[in-house]
Amino acid sequence: MSCQICHSAAELFEDRQKEVVELGSVGEIRHRADNCTSCQQISDLFNDLANESNPNHCLWLFADSSFRESVELRVRTYGSSSEKLIQLARRDRYAIKVDSLWIKNSRLRKWVDLCDGHHAGSCHHLPSWMAIEAIPTILLIDVRKECLVELPGSTRYYALSYVWGTIPNMLETLTSNLDDLKRDGALAHSKAIHLGQTLRDAMSLVRNLGDRYIWIDRLCIVQDHPDKHAIIRRMDSVYSNAYCTIVVADGKTADSGLHGITPTASPRHYHQYAIDLPNCSVVTHMDLSQKQKYYDRGWTMQEQYLSPRCLILSDSMAYWACQVSFRKEDVHGEPDIQQRRSRLPFTMLFKRWPDLEAWKELCQRYNPKQFTFQEDVYVAFSGIQRAMEKSFPGGFLYGLPEFFFDFMLLWWPCESIKRRRIACGQHGHPLPSWSWLGWEGQIVAAPHDPWEDYVKLADPDDFNVGVSEDYRIYPLVKWMQVGEKQGQRREVRNHYHVWREKAWGASELPPGWTRIENKREKSFTLEHVPDMLFKYPLPSVDSLPPDDLQWMWPPFLHLQSKRAFFKTMTTTLPNADSMFLFIADDDDRPAGIIFSNSSHPNLRKSEPCELVAISRGTAKQNPECADMPGSTIDLYWDELRKHDGFYEFYNVLWIKWEGDHVVREGVGRIEKSVWEMQTLEEIDTQLH
Repeated sequence: MSCQICHSAAELFEDRQKEVVELGSVGEIRHRADNCTSCQQISDLFNDLANESNPNHCLWLFADSSFRESVELRVRTYGSSSEKLIQLARRDRYAIKVDSLWIKNSRLRKWVDLCDGHHAGSCHHLPSWMAIEAIPTILLIDVRKECLVELPGSTRYYALSYVWGTIPNMLETLTSNLDDLKRDGALAHSKAIHLGQTLRDAMSLVRNLGDRYIWIDRLCIVQDHPDKHAIIRRMDSVYSNAYCTIVVADGKTADSGLHGITPTASPRHYHQYAIDLPNCSVVTHMDLSQKQKYYDRGWTMQEQYLSPRCLILSDSMAYWACQVSFRKEDVHGEPDIQQRRSRLPFTMLFKRWPDLEAWKELCQRYNPKQFTFQEDVYVAFSGIQRAMEKSFPGGFLYGLPEFFFDFMLLWWPCESIKRRRIACGQHGHPLPSWSWLGWEGQIVAAPHDPWEDYVKLADPDDFNVGVSEDYRIYPLVKWMQVGEKQGQRREVRNHYHVWREKAWGASELPPGWTRIENKREKSFTLEHVPDMLFKYPLPSVDSLPPDDLQWMWPPFLHLQSKRAFFKTMTTTLPNADSMFLFIADDDDRPAGIIFSNSSHPNLRKSEPCELVAISRGTAKQNPECADMPGSTIDLYWDELRKHDGFYEFYNVLWIKWEGDHVVREGVGRIEKSVWEMQTLEEIDTQLH
């Protein structure tokens, strides 16, 4: 027998005429449970899942906007915001009651087959401009013969993405045992070797799915071979060319195993709750969590982003994520098509044009990740850089797009960040202070909206997403990369301004670009990207390719510009971040702002700071952001509101000397007239 409230709850699952049903407080539900089976089941579910059991907590059912057939069970105390406890759906329409112990191999195989049959061109068999060239030969594990084999890189293979952890005496491939591991049965369970349960279960899963080969880093990279780092730099090829990547998101070490995979793994322990409402039965279904250790690791982030198709094992559940669909083991179909993208933990990186906003987001996600060895931070990002080089003319210089170098030098910290001083790469020098890669912590990877310089309209059917024209940068420094030998210089191809200035005078445009010029419009379009309008055309990657010297040379830049001396002010904005400082000149004139890379009490006092101009900038004033710390326009002082609504400034680096060179201590901007009043001095040195 069910109560009237549970009848109302059933209507929410029936026809969605209601969007919300209040179930009442936990105490009220428990009281009704004496006469209502449904309330008893709801009470049991809450007791098992809630972090604390308070009889005053109130339970609600909300229609889930992401999944058409799903309903969220939410809990809140009176007067506070609600927290999602779990999702529910009807068994006969949407949700599936899954086996509590074992994952069905046939269901996983069906997901792979559906993608094989329907997603060519998006998830596999990619067009040439998206495809990453396969490694000529690759070391793989043959799961039938249980040994290592060397095969063409075009071979169909799975890849494994997992957390290594620190497990002593685990097997790894070395030059001394490589030949032995190529013998049939070398990796068999009967051998007295510590392979790691995660690796062994992954081999079983590939066999269960009817396939033969898998790539696992610990075994398929010869750990003491001189070419090891060359292989690691090609992770873009390894993961992007894998038939599918098995993501073990809930494992803490390589010995955690894949629970629920027969026959080698231990059973999983997945409890799925059921509630019998009037005229329908509903069961719980799981969201893909990203709270596990796996999602905190730098190496695994690269592997996710480079893999076009992932079979994800998380919280004892299986999920499928490709470029077109997202599937869950406990759901019949897939999430609504318009919502599924937001549910994916990643998406592939390839576009026909350089998307600085996407790059900014990528860097911000990556930099706080964890590394067992901090020296890995650059190489663990190199695969992503190589993949993105297909979209970015000029490639990347230590995490900064060369073509937009002036823009991307203006990254700033969100918290006190720590310098990574451990030697990286074959040159043996620390990562540069001028790149966000040289610092550990959360950062904002570019100023303002970086694509504003070249994107005019992102969607001509929606003028609300047009890009404003209120932020522009002009170069002051001719950046040069400095080699180890005397006189070695390489130009940093910071050419955004060249293409911007010549856009309307050029008689010929790069291939694929069209000029639009009439009474209403002056812009450019790019073939294959019809929904975008650009302010100026961009060169193709073929005409401005990456340069191997970018990563082979040490991270030293020749810096020749003007410097001036200022001081930090004790004045602060309410609730301003501790790295956000106001700057004044010697006459105590407000001059601008600085984001310091570190936070310490002395910064709140009047500390001298040496600033070097690296670019000029202009911006329209936006009163809506006047009180926002770090907003483009420093509206804290009325005297800066002038020049017909435009704020003109110099972008500056706060530098400190270390011997004969300087390092970055912070970044900011100084109001143009105040900067030009100062006694400016020439500076000619190296920025490390």
